[in-house]
Amino acid sequence: MRGRNKSSLKVLFVILLFLIAIICIHFSCFYTVDSRSGEKRQKKSMAKREKEVSFMPQVTDIIIENDKCTALCVDGSVWGWENIYEKRNLHKISGLNFIVKIQDAGSEMFALSLNGDVYAWEGNTDEPVKYLSGISDLEAKNERKFAVGHDGQFYMWGLDIYPTLQESYEPGFPIEYASLVEGVRQLSVGGEDFHYFIREDGTIFSIMQYMLSWEITYRFIFPVVGDGEKVGSGLKDISYTDIRPKHSGNEFTILYELGKDDKVEEIGADAYTVFLYKMDGTLWYWNSNLVRYHDHPYLLAQYPGGVCDYSGDFIEVEMEEILKPQNESSKFVITDICTGKENALFLTDDGQVFVSEYVTSEIQDVDYYKHFTRFGVDPAWQLRSADKVEIKTINFRRLEWENIISVNTNGEYCFSAVDEKGDYFYLDMNPKKDDKE
Repeated sequence: MRGRNKSSLKVLFVILLFLIAIICIHFSCFYTVDSRSGEKRQKKSMAKREKEVSFMPQVTDIIIENDKCTALCVDGSVWGWENIYEKRNLHKISGLNFIVKIQDAGSEMFALSLNGDVYAWEGNTDEPVKYLSGISDLEAKNERKFAVGHDGQFYMWGLDIYPTLQESYEPGFPIEYASLVEGVRQLSVGGEDFHYFIREDGTIFSIMQYMLSWEITYRFIFPVVGDGEKVGSGLKDISYTDIRPKHSGNEFTILYELGKDDKVEEIGADAYTVFLYKMDGTLWYWNSNLVRYHDHPYLLAQYPGGVCDYSGDFIEVEMEEILKPQNESSKFVITDICTGKENALFLTDDGQVFVSEYVTSEIQDVDYYKHFTRFGVDPAWQLRSADKVEIKTINFRRLEWENIISVNTNGEYCFSAVDEKGDYFYLDMNPKKDDKE
């Protein structure tokens, strides 16, 4: 009996080992299959994503800033990626369809759709939200935004004109001055403080701002067109409207009428001047002491009492000497003026692009009046001299790009362009950078 029991126990032990082996094999096979099916799902997902990415339509406009790209495509979709050339993290930005314009406002990106919806999103999130509706045109740059509605309503935000920042950053316009911004047909946000607008009747006005501080010299320009009245020196003799409600806000913001010129087709401004392109094929820029003294606006105080010299005149740009003519009878037509802080790109209808830049024309000593305030002493203006000032002028040069259909900017020094094939180009005009293109 004992031998038989012993034998039975051996059989049971073998059977138990066999069962354990089967269970282990089962579980091993289960996890192996699961792992393989997961790998298949991952590969399928990756293939699907690569398929979606490969279908990005042809690019028609692009904004490039540092290593980030935002592109408008021919089907009205908007795409984003990192690294200009490698296209890392290439993706379609959701919620944006039938888009006709993209703008870099600084901390936010803006897009305008075909039916007049405005979308905004932070560049690092790519999650657009609808901002406005019923808009016919939008311009945004360096936190300043302007728009005009289908009904003609004029919107302005991002300029500190109200008592609170919340009011200043909501789209609208001071109701007491709404009549001054009626009938606007063209918007042009400047590279810094000068913004220009053309009305349906051909009159042109600018909205300018300057941060209120201890400085008394106002960094303004007062161009004159058509029947406008020429200016000389001092704000007290210039006709303008302070559009700050009850003179609130930290920025001295004024609206200035340039006059009427119904021949102006394109307009744009950097931080120092304004460019006008007219129907007769001529391009002009406003030459004043702000161009001459460039980064030294305190030199504008040319008269006793710190009165600034705001005089100037328009100078014609010799485009024939800049561009490459297709034939002897070529007439250059500018279709877009794209401005940053220091430079502007000019796009022609035959796909050429030229750029403006400030260069030193001479070095000289400049007399000016400096404001002094000392404890126990009345404020006084004293005549001083600035030694070896670099006097600036504007130079224009043609870029080697060809067949360009659009130009854009981040509002500062970065410019971009797209050609008719959808290839894009990049220009960094930062003065600290040697390699521009």
